Amino acid sequence: IITKCDSEPEARKIADSLVAGRLAGSAHCHGPVSSVYRWEGKVESAAEWECVIKTKQDHQLANQACVLMIGTEPIIVMEIETAG
Repeated sequence: IITKCDSEPEARKIADSLVAGRLAGSAHCHGPVSSVYRWEGKVESAAEWECVIKTKQDHQLANQACVLMIGTEPIIVMEIETAG
C-alpha cells in the first residue's frame, strides 16, 4: 500500500501504528517528494512524504481503514499493488 502524507511525523505515525498493530510487516517512509495533482478543478503542487506499507493481501482493507483513521487529513488516493 502506498500513501502520501503532509509531514514526516504523520507518515511515521501511520507506519508505527500499522507495524505495532501487526497489520504490516514493515513500512518505509521517505520524502519529501514533489507531488502535482488536480484538486477541486485546479492543478496544485505540494511537498509530501510517501509511506510504503508492506502487508499480506488479507490485511489490505484493515490497513486502508487504519490509514484513514490515523491521518490528520482525509487521504483520497492510495495505491495498492499485490505480488504473486
